[in-house]
Amino acid sequence: LKWRYFFLPGLTRSSSMEWLFRASRTNKNLKALDDDPAHTWREAVVGKDLPNGAVCAGRDNDGWVFVARSKAGDLGKLIVSVGKVRKFAFPSGACETAEVLTVEEGWIASWVSVAKGQALPDGVVPVGEDTHGQTFVVR
Repeated sequence: LKWRYFFLPGLTRSSSMEWLFRASRTNKNLKALDDDPAHTWREAVVGKDLPNGAVCAGRDNDGWVFVARSKAGDLGKLIVSVGKVRKFAFPSGACETAEVLTVEEGWIASWVSVAKGQALPDGVVPVGEDTHGQTFVVR
């Protein structure tokens, strides 16, 4: 199986580390990554079920945290409670509906550390920009 890397949107301005999202095929019969992206953004709504395949970024004082993006393109977190979307947290404020990063069925996600200033691996996929340039998910 071949590892492919995805760079995801987030906030890197004050971070000394950047994080890569790595996905691998778990089924050789799946389409090639270039034909069928392994990740997508799916709508999530407060009070509704967390979409299948949501990418978990860890746990903090709010509970389990998932990678989220507001309709305006801000990166933030989605917090769940008992499998339901409890709230979103974005620099621009709270909202009731946003997007959560998901991994397609047959793919496995993991986090990979990359030191600041280190070259990006081949195959990274930029997914956002702000006034400072491209943005990536960090944790």
